[in-house]
Amino acid sequence: ILTGVWWRRGVTIPRTRLQHLDVVQGPLQRRFGLATLVLHTAGTADASVPLAGLAHQVALALRAELAAGPRPGDGV
Repeated sequence: ILTGVWWRRGVTIPRTRLQHLDVVQGPLQRRFGLATLVLHTAGTADASVPLAGLAHQVALALRAELAAGPRPGDGV
């Protein structure tokens, strides 16, 4: 996950560290078909990582894919 405009920062979260995933929509996001996918992990630093500005259907599909857990061959 890359964040920042001027100062770029990248965070990698292994699937095995994911605790739960939320799809959040405020009134404006709902109006325009957008959503925020929030990835929750154990720990304090980067325990909640939001991915804002996703199309609602993309957020739902990504949540389903990540919630399915590691796939064979992922090396986990």
